[in-house]
Amino acid sequence: IDRIMSGYYVTDLSQRVHVRGSLTLYQPGLEMVLETPQGSAVQVNSFEQSRLHIGQVVDVVGFPNPHQYSEVLDDASVQPTSQTQLIQPATVEWADALAGHHPFQLISMQGKLAAEVHEPHQDTLVIQTGPHVFSAILPRTVWNQELNEAALPDYRIGSTVRVVGVCFVHAGGPWNTERWFDLQLRTPQDVIVLVAPSWWTVRHLLYV
Repeated sequence: IDRIMSGYYVTDLSQRVHVRGSLTLYQPGLEMVLETPQGSAVQVNSFEQSRLHIGQVVDVVGFPNPHQYSEVLDDASVQPTSQTQLIQPATVEWADALAGHHPFQLISMQGKLAAEVHEPHQDTLVIQTGPHVFSAILPRTVWNQELNEAALPDYRIGSTVRVVGVCFVHAGGPWNTERWFDLQLRTPQDVIVLVAPSWWTVRHLLYV
């Protein structure tokens, strides 16, 4: 296994793994997600608090966590590069996301806004696609004060929206199989209102 040190590749006989990819999610001091142009993605748990940006190519070295549903590196160190390579989100259907085909990948999904919840630590959109629902979450943490100022606005319930986020598959049970998923947003710009809800609601019809 190779790792980066002072600009050179050196042999590392420990269990650490080296991954290079573009940042698709970054919460300073908590976690980041990397994705390669080939679509391989990994979650990285790190105390890194440098000013990194989405799309920046970084090298990480960490210990793989075999107990997670998909690729996770713990206790990782991060080496930023000067390169930027933005990852384009893949358009995904609800069934494919639930089946666990896109763990930690940047994806795009569409549906109708069923509910919106504002909490001190996060904003949550509940989105309905066909007979199913999923959540799109914008977290805010004490580590990054900029996120506290980037709350989601109040959208009109019933709006057709497209959301872009990193897919987190939540698994459990004796076989660690997928049970549900949600999308983790990065900024309010990850939500696009495609169609506003119809003015003709039951309340308005009664009024008329």
